This record gives sequence, structure tokens and C-alpha cells, in this order.
Amino acid sequence: MTDDSKTRKPLEELNLLDDFLFGVVLEDKQNYRDILEIILEEEVPLLQHAQMEKVFRYLPVTRSVRMDVVAIDEDNKIYDAEMQVKNTGNLLKRERFYQAHLDVSLLKPGQVAFDRLNDTCLIMIMPFDLLGKGRYRYTCKIHCVEEPDMEVEDGTVRIFLNTRGTNPEGVSTELIDFLHYVEHSTSENCISTGSERIRRIHDSVQIIKAREDVGVRYMKEWERDHYIREEAREEGREEERLRLNELTKLLLQDERMEDILRGTEDLEYQIELLKEYGLY
Repeated sequence: MTDDSKTRKPLEELNLLDDFLFGVVLEDKQNYRDILEIILEEEVPLLQHAQMEKVFRYLPVTRSVRMDVVAIDEDNKIYDAEMQVKNTGNLLKRERFYQAHLDVSLLKPGQVAFDRLNDTCLIMIMPFDLLGKGRYRYTCKIHCVEEPDMEVEDGTVRIFLNTRGTNPEGVSTELIDFLHYVEHSTSENCISTGSERIRRIHDSVQIIKAREDVGVRYMKEWERDHYIREEAREEGREEERLRLNELTKLLLQDERMEDILRGTEDLEYQIELLKEYGLY
């Protein structure tokens, strides 16, 4: 079985579902605009090129937030597009945290003119159904419980996209075709759609994959991520070694030689001993 953390997927085999390719594609203003217009089904006149991996931090002691690709339109509305491959079980709370950091960063210290807060749109694209209703798109805003039809306009919207939706109600064929293209960014999928925007995006994807500088950048980012993973593994192994040393020391103090021998041969029993001594 191949260890994916030790093998690099060739750049030409990447799909838009891959963070690296998605980020590079959205650095291009036209690509970002096309993708937003497909998702929102309206015109989005962007002002500037997107910023990859923008970091927001309110105070030096607080946790920072890294947003994948951020852009702004002519009405000063801010867009953040994220690709999320794994369902970590906390994505709704994470988006709430991101929204809070983004809002705090938009006002200068001491400024109380809250009406100056930009409207924001946070978008997450996933190969799974986060809300479980089979939809391709979930557009989430604030509503009043007592008045279900009343929308509370605070300038925020969160959109969760499911590339594996089954219910086409309420979304365009173009969006469905695009979400399928996200998972399988091939010429065949591009040809099968009548969308000029998807074809433009695909042409850009092909050009990006052929660029030498992008290949070098991809290699460097993979190496960086690989070293980070290896460092985390080493830290985990060192922590495990220290725990076992402490367990052995405690068992020796209690003269439990048989438990030391059994724990060495039986992993489940070793875990029981670690739990017994509060080390697990």
C-alpha cells in the first residue's frame, strides 16, 4: 500500500479539488470571476487579483486564520473561496470562527461605525454533503425563528457546495457541470458542458499545468508540507517514547515486572496500563 504522504501526485493529474491547483487557478482574476458567477448565478465585477493564503490575526496572542483565496468586488464585498476535501466534523463552527476574524480585521482599532463593515461571502467547496440534504448548493443566511420567511440582513452569507449532489433543484446546469468538473478536471468533462466559462477555466488549467514556474512552486510546496508532516510524526514518536519510559519507570517502582513484559508484547494491555497510570 502506497503512503500518499511520501508520494507526490504529478501536477498534470491534479483536479481543482486539489488545494494547490485551485489556489493557483483563482489567482487569475478572470478565473475567480467566472467561478463566482457560476456559483452565485449573477455578475461579480472583481476589483483586483485574489490573495492566496491571506492571514488574519486580531492580536499577537490570538490564533491566526488562514483563508485560501480572498478577493473583493466593486461594491467592496469580500469573497473567500475554500476547498475542503475532508469532513472534520467542525466545519460550521470553523466558518463561524473565520467570519469573526474577518469582521474584526475590517475595522480599525476604536472604530465603532459598524455600518462600514464590508459585506462578505464565504464559500466552501466539498466532495461530500455537509448538511445531508442532497443539494449541490446550500446558501446560509440569518433567519428569524419566529418569522421563518424573514431574512435578517447583516451582510454575511455562507455557501457550502457539494460536488456530489443529487438534487438539482434551485441550481443551474452550469453549476452542476462545474462541480463535476472540480472533481474531474478533464478535457472530456469540459467538452461535455455548454458553458463558455467552464471552458475558459479549463483552458487556464491546461496552461497553468504546463508552466515551468508553477511546477517548481508545486514541488516546493509539496516538500514543505512533507517536512511538516514528517516533523509532526517525529514529535508524535518522541511523545510516545517518553510516555512508555514513564510507564516503565512507574511499573518498576511498583515491582510489576510481569506487567512490563506483557505490555511489551500486548499493545492492548499496554494501553490499559497507560490508562491506569493516567498517561493515555
